[in-house]
Amino acid sequence: MDVPLGNYTFGEVTEYRNADINLLGVDYGDYAMAVNIYVAGGNYPIPTSGKDYMGLQNITINSNTIAVETPFELEILVY
Repeated sequence: MDVPLGNYTFGEVTEYRNADINLLGVDYGDYAMAVNIYVAGGNYPIPTSGKDYMGLQNITINSNTIAVETPFELEILVY
């Protein structure tokens, strides 16, 4: 939550290292991890359909570090 985006360009892959993520109370196991991008005029904490972006993928947590090897493919959220 609240990882600053920094400079980015649509269509490019941006790498983030050492983002602070609180895993307090999370057991090791398999999870679905979502990345939400809230744009100006969007709605937090529920993303706005047709405006905000989301990426979703399966991950396994088996240590205090989460390493995401496959870049998230962000798509405009429509519901």
